[in-house]
Amino acid sequence: MKHFGNLKSGNFESMGLGGHDAILVEGESLDWLLLIQHEINRLQVMGDDELRYFWIEVPENRKKTSQWYEVCSSTYKNFHSVRIINGRGYYCEMVSEDRGCCHRYDVSFFLKRFYLAVSKLINSILKNPNNYNRYVAEHLPYIYRNGRIKRRTLYDISPIFRTEPEDKEASIEVLKKSIDKGIPLSDSMNIRRFCHFFRIANELFFHEAHDKKVSDIEYYKEQKFGYLEEGMDVDDEETFRKFAYDHYGELGLSRVNINGYYFPEENGWAIYASTSYSAYVEELLDIAVALYKAGAPLRVGDAQKLLKILEGKDHVAIRTWTFHDYLGHHEEGSVIRLPYDEECHDKNSLWTMEIKQAIIENAEWEPIEQVGVNLC
Repeated sequence: MKHFGNLKSGNFESMGLGGHDAILVEGESLDWLLLIQHEINRLQVMGDDELRYFWIEVPENRKKTSQWYEVCSSTYKNFHSVRIINGRGYYCEMVSEDRGCCHRYDVSFFLKRFYLAVSKLINSILKNPNNYNRYVAEHLPYIYRNGRIKRRTLYDISPIFRTEPEDKEASIEVLKKSIDKGIPLSDSMNIRRFCHFFRIANELFFHEAHDKKVSDIEYYKEQKFGYLEEGMDVDDEETFRKFAYDHYGELGLSRVNINGYYFPEENGWAIYASTSYSAYVEELLDIAVALYKAGAPLRVGDAQKLLKILEGKDHVAIRTWTFHDYLGHHEEGSVIRLPYDEECHDKNSLWTMEIKQAIIENAEWEPIEQVGVNLC
């Protein structure tokens, strides 16, 4: 399958694999897009909106290696989409209707050649889908696959993956107390008290020195412009309830949050420390310890999951795309992404080919979905 028509990776890269905007195809380009979808629709549906997808292997320009792309086709009413993904989250999408963020390009020069290659490949798949599926399963590089690995196994492979807060034992203690509700909550909450704990967390997160000349209230105003309006009663609980909305407790744009939260089942207020992104687990744990030592009525979000991370009792997800990975979007405590081989050969990289291969050999890999034939 290495020869996908007479196209090479450079032809795909020239289409712009960004993943933010789409190309609105019109005229001849639209005609070719619909012909491509007609060919792809000979395969079995694999998801909602007539979703079908398959892998193609394309020679790299002036190299003996290959580049893999995933081709996805979908249709909803009169909206047609063909997406070419480089397997790492970046893609080029061509659509028939402008639904925002579209550019108008004439891409018929590419789509004509792409159609001929797709048609040839689909014909081959229809003749023997097992051969195609077997080839992809045996040759698709692991950098394009999802899986998971036991955390302890990953740590044995290399220490570079360890989650190490500043004080691991204190972090474990705080998490256990949060889980067991061993930290007393507060009878009330107000802006002044919240700003005190927010400042502790924010200064630690951004490694700022504490300036005693600046009050907690003034510090918050500088950091979160617009949330604390003039005339607000900073000592009133009802005013705090009105004040506490949107991203009022976020540290910068990190999605690490320090919120004042009322727990009705415990009849008390907590300073609730949490992170959306798995990349900030260590920072959150350091903040939780600091807040606990400062006497905060603390509760930590996802405390059970974080405890499993520190005790090495969970798995680490292996994903092709880890940008803005959400802690709550998977069972595993954190994620890693396998690098390209050239990254392993970079003298400034922590990765080596030995580390990469050991992970591949010890991971549990998700099966690649089989491409089937549309018998209708």
